[in-house]
Amino acid sequence: MSTGSVWWYALVAVGGAAGALIRWVVTTWSVRRGDGAFAATVAVNAAGSFGLGVMTALHLSVAPAALLATGLCGGLSTFSTLAVELATRPGRLRSTLFGSVTALAAFALGRTLG
Repeated sequence: MSTGSVWWYALVAVGGAAGALIRWVVTTWSVRRGDGAFAATVAVNAAGSFGLGVMTALHLSVAPAALLATGLCGGLSTFSTLAVELATRPGRLRSTLFGSVTALAAFALGRTLG
């Protein structure tokens, strides 16, 4: 399957939809628990980064990479939402460092374990 194939785009879309749905569920649950959206954003970014680390180590072929790495992990992790949340919260520098270090550490762990 080439990356220009309609099936490749479909795999990315299906994975992205699943990742976005998981992100929404985690965020809704976190806000209802009182932990807030920022905690959920850091958690889903860490999960997506961990998954990308594992998949990088596994050297997936095009179809699984499209579905899981680009689609699922891309839809799950949400760095644009993190940027907005960081811009509007107190302690931005500390929060930025925490979110960035958490995502990088999760990626490194996933790559090591993968």
